[in-house]
Amino acid sequence: MRRLILWVSLLILVSVGAAGDGDVPPTKQTSGEHSTITVQAPSATGSLWTYDTVRDDDLAEMIGKAIDKAGKRPLSVLVFFNSCFGGGMLDDIAAMLGEFEPAIPFVGGSASSKDLPCWGPNDAKVGGTDMGSYWTDSLLDAIRDATVGERVVDTLAKANADDRAAETGDVGQRHINDGDDPDTPQNTSAHGGYASVWGSSAQVVVFSGNNTDKDHKNNESKMTQVLSNRFGKAAVRSSSDTGNWGRLRADLERMIDSAVAALNEGDHLILYVDDHGGSEIDVLEREIERQTEFEIPQEQPDNIYEVILHPGWAFALDGNLDQGDQPMPYISVAFSDGDGDLLSRPLPELYSFQVQGVYLTAPEAVAVPGEETRIYVPAVLLTSWGDDTRRITLRIAPLADCGFSIADVTITALRIGTGSVNNLKDD
Repeated sequence: MRRLILWVSLLILVSVGAAGDGDVPPTKQTSGEHSTITVQAPSATGSLWTYDTVRDDDLAEMIGKAIDKAGKRPLSVLVFFNSCFGGGMLDDIAAMLGEFEPAIPFVGGSASSKDLPCWGPNDAKVGGTDMGSYWTDSLLDAIRDATVGERVVDTLAKANADDRAAETGDVGQRHINDGDDPDTPQNTSAHGGYASVWGSSAQVVVFSGNNTDKDHKNNESKMTQVLSNRFGKAAVRSSSDTGNWGRLRADLERMIDSAVAALNEGDHLILYVDDHGGSEIDVLEREIERQTEFEIPQEQPDNIYEVILHPGWAFALDGNLDQGDQPMPYISVAFSDGDGDLLSRPLPELYSFQVQGVYLTAPEAVAVPGEETRIYVPAVLLTSWGDDTRRITLRIAPLADCGFSIADVTITALRIGTGSVNNLKDD
């Protein structure tokens, strides 16, 4: 038995793997910290949100449930993320696989660490070529050249070493000279995944949920082709095949379920996701874990929260604004009340919401107990601070004429996220 825990350019590979002493486990994120991938949102007239996010623990749970439901066990799982903050997706998947008995071997790679964005060429630089993001292009070359029996961690090491946007690459050196962080590719393994090798058969998922720029489109197309050439077209499910699949959260779940259900004994399971990533802080989870693990009391008044952001928030959001993207950071909040009759009006009639002392515009939707509402936060509020602590303040207060007090209603969910962050572009 296991507890389901829970991946953004992501690749999962199942392979034979004996216990290995060379495992390098993923870096564990801090309390309440999560990474996300982007999926298209179901169409809603007048909705501000054209995308949704899938959190690291959600994706891990999606994969774990697919394995449980199918009753089929992959021999090992390999994950690669070509997305901003992608390194933060690795620890949840590794932890989930560790709760199977015996644990399922894991290998995980990403274009970036848990707290930094990654790089790609802008559309003008790509032009009419098939150029993709720097890390994915080096990963594609490494996969093409990998022989049956080659260790997956060795393939990943070649890809990371050849990433032009990494510290040792020509593009990465240019960014360092400009005072920016380069790609920070990751190579991790757990549960004996260090010994996992490439096989000759697999079931594959290639997914991109917010496929906007030329490099992303080329990543998806080329990875679909390379893995089809290697394992057969029938084994590959790609979000580019809109007749059968798509770019919604439900499509990703269906694709994973289909791939796991089709596994034969000894098959690899491969999932590649290329797209915009994100970083999210679950404020209540962080407070609960702080008080439980470290016995630090919450000193702030009710409904006032202080959150410390890692430096990648400002770097990624500023970079997106500079290159003409429109990042959509958010807070997501849910309430409950004992009688169930207090939250019966539009949210702006009940609460005021502030970030750094600036009032936010809440949507007019009626507050439904237990259901989360997402509120847009201007990116500029999350890219500058009064000191070097990167500390921001959230304040959620009932309005004077709403008919109830702080004590009457409980905040049951509170998350703050970068939203969908495009990889940083160079020319």
